[in-house]
Amino acid sequence: MTRTRMRVATIALMFALLGSYPTHAFVVLFTSQGWDVSVGAPELNGFAGADLQPTVESPADVSSVRLLTTSAWRIDVAMSRVSWPDALAVSVRTTSESTSGSGSTSAATTYLALGEASTLLASGDTGGSFLVIVSLGLQYLIEGISAEMGAGIHTATIVYTVTDQ
Repeated sequence: MTRTRMRVATIALMFALLGSYPTHAFVVLFTSQGWDVSVGAPELNGFAGADLQPTVESPADVSSVRLLTTSAWRIDVAMSRVSWPDALAVSVRTTSESTSGSGSTSAATTYLALGEASTLLASGDTGGSFLVIVSLGLQYLIEGISAEMGAGIHTATIVYTVTDQ
């Protein structure tokens, strides 16, 4: 039996605070339930000798970002391949969003393919409110799984960068 174990082992959060305090300020809280993915015999496409199901999706809201801000903001996301095969693609999307006060949020609800370059995941403003609380739920998708990859543990780091505008 070929058993491939994939793990998104590290989800790192980086943030930058631009502008002068207290004119612009924010607090970021990132949480994750953790997501270990094991792929083996149960994921075969039907019968012995068949290939594995090529995609696996995390539960909705497996990770979340909560942002308390006094200014317009944006969240960018990128991925660093620690021991991640080139054949495997990772994507992320928002699965839930809430914004307090009169603030507004625009977030990617379709999957964004992750790579070394940062991609805009979400952005928003305070809509004139002094303080806005934004909550985003995140979901991940791994594509390109194949029995030809062989067994192993594969790790990637996903980096979220939060900046004010």
